[in-house]
Amino acid sequence: MDYLLAILSGILQGATEFIPVSSSAHFVILRALTPMTSDASAMDAFLHLGSLAGLLLALQQDVGHICAQLLLIFRDALKNAGIFLRSLRDREEPRYTRALTSNYRRLALLILAASLPTALIGLAMRGLALRFYSSTLYTGAGLLVTGIVILVLSRIRPYGKLPKEIPVRRGFLTGVIQGICVLPGLSRAGMTMSGAILMGFGRKMAVRYAYLVGIPAIAGAAVIELVLAGRGGLIAADMLGIYLAGMAAACLASFIFVKGLLSLSRSLPMAVFAFYNIILGIAAIVLHLMPSV
Repeated sequence: MDYLLAILSGILQGATEFIPVSSSAHFVILRALTPMTSDASAMDAFLHLGSLAGLLLALQQDVGHICAQLLLIFRDALKNAGIFLRSLRDREEPRYTRALTSNYRRLALLILAASLPTALIGLAMRGLALRFYSSTLYTGAGLLVTGIVILVLSRIRPYGKLPKEIPVRRGFLTGVIQGICVLPGLSRAGMTMSGAILMGFGRKMAVRYAYLVGIPAIAGAAVIELVLAGRGGLIAADMLGIYLAGMAAACLASFIFVKGLLSLSRSLPMAVFAFYNIILGIAAIVLHLMPSV
């Protein structure tokens, strides 16, 4: 892998990770057409780190607020535990501090609720996902599912609820959806945006929520890939410059596409992405059926 291919891979990663198309599907198809060398696993790790960096830069204000609110929720939980213990000692009716007093606090809890099932399902399905990564047939089927789901959801009028109006248990369901999206062809961004609209969010809030809830998932995937690539001896010192070039390209592309989709989320027709996924899915299946040369 040379610098040009690394940079193009970074741009592809950043362009497809945060719009309702599957980034993994694009790489499965690309590698079926132009087989890459054995350092692809290491490159994937650095590309995910680049995507994560671009996402954090684009949403730094939201991320800062959510981290602050998580600390305050922890503080209030400790305070309420103390109130409960004192009420047992003094035999008085406890008067607890309200923990969910803002949209950011509820958003933080929704993200926490989603992260647990995402991690458990993602790890449980990792072996299956790795097998699917070698097949354009399964990848194509995943793209068709993504396209159909987005097409159906694009016809539903969003309710436009605020985060504090959404039950925390619905965040758990979003995490289940996100965990299943470890399979290639299933767009994490597209499926979680669809899930957020079903939760009751408006279009723009659904996009923002899908990005925020993806931060722990992308970070976890990047760390696992980096550790496995390191243990497998795939991170060579002479390749580090190429990896960093791909990472930088992914960071820049991710930042641009996250900002762009957030600004266009209310006006951009989701059906466009639905048809793109369906067409690409059909192409992937046709590629599978074509005789090998």
